[in-house]
Amino acid sequence: MPRGTARSPPGEGRISLTWDRAGDRMTLGWHEVGGNGAPDGAVNGYGLDLVAAQVEDHLHGKMATDFSRDGLVFEPSFSLER
Repeated sequence: MPRGTARSPPGEGRISLTWDRAGDRMTLGWHEVGGNGAPDGAVNGYGLDLVAAQVEDHLHGKMATDFSRDGLVFEPSFSLER
């Protein structure tokens, strides 16, 4: 079932994808804006838990997640060095 911006009527929501490299650190960004937003009390579902587990366990990184009225913001950050 689509959530957040994906469930908004066509043309109402946008997803911004970003990346930033600082030294050996990479941060990716998923920012939803203009959609239905997250309901109060929203928490990670199976999909975000799965992504977080991969980032933390396999990339030894961190996941930042924020459910706001504007939409989901999630930013995995990890080292490019192995």
